[in-house]
Amino acid sequence: MKLRLDFRLFKRDPVSIKTVLIRTKKTKNLSTLTVTQIEPARLTPCTRKYRATENTEQCMDTLIYSNKDVGFSSKLSSPQFDKSATREQREKPALGFLAFISGEFVVLRETEKWGAVLPMEIIKTLPVMMAVSTRKSDIGARITLHWVSTDDLAKASFGPFDVSVAGNVEFIRLSLEQLEPFSGKSVNVTAEIKLPNGVIENSPALLTDVTRELNYQPAIIEGLVDGGIDAGTHPQGRLITIPVIEHLRPYNTLLLQWRVYAGNEKVFDQSVELQANRPEEAFMYSLPAQAYSPFKGFKGEFQCWIQLGTEIDSRLLWSTGISFFDIR
Repeated sequence: MKLRLDFRLFKRDPVSIKTVLIRTKKTKNLSTLTVTQIEPARLTPCTRKYRATENTEQCMDTLIYSNKDVGFSSKLSSPQFDKSATREQREKPALGFLAFISGEFVVLRETEKWGAVLPMEIIKTLPVMMAVSTRKSDIGARITLHWVSTDDLAKASFGPFDVSVAGNVEFIRLSLEQLEPFSGKSVNVTAEIKLPNGVIENSPALLTDVTRELNYQPAIIEGLVDGGIDAGTHPQGRLITIPVIEHLRPYNTLLLQWRVYAGNEKVFDQSVELQANRPEEAFMYSLPAQAYSPFKGFKGEFQCWIQLGTEIDSRLLWSTGISFFDIR
């Protein structure tokens, strides 16, 4: 089932969702999300080279949030539920968020080792949602979400929420205040469905890794002085150092991008991925001289992205900022 937020409701203005529960309304080809209370969003749209429009291709890999040059970039997906569930067994709830520009529900996929990874960067900047699949027989039922850390030191229940349309997917928003106590913990998340006759049915647990917010410093580019680098120096390569990133995880990846411009035209573009095999250490990369020595008089920029998700959820790219400089 594919889902999207119907932006005709919002007159093309960005929105932040105030309601806890979003109902689904089936159409012939698509289930369209409808929202009952809205207000203008306070998130900052993509800036600088890109313009926030309904065409999400304007931004790299479909922008989901950006605060100037720091923020998210992401591709989108639709909810994926547990296909192994039997008729007697409830499906696992799906965890995700609403993309800033498109309003798409982006699912955080579960891995065998880590579970569904929920970065604190998402919790602080985007609407976090849980999608609970219901049955046609759930008329009059109520849903309660239970979050219990695996060390049993943090636990909370959210709800109950009425099942609005039995047989559809119910979307429940969770706030920063509700989720922040789980920062740095592995959590078992279950959905409890209480039927009108008093019978209670529970879904299997969705293992969720709520990661701490990353703490990072600007990259250090060898020879960068007073906003410029000398094209004639470092003929054997220029060292780029990414200082230790606090709370980085082994599954994270760094994406380093080096670009050179002649006016507004990009004339050189190089990207490299660095795996966080030893996340407690600094990253070092030797940039080849061909990336700068032929470009005296040009403008350069360097950007570092952190891939927050696991290897199967590599859509979550968080920019740590851009360095601009002259090549002299």
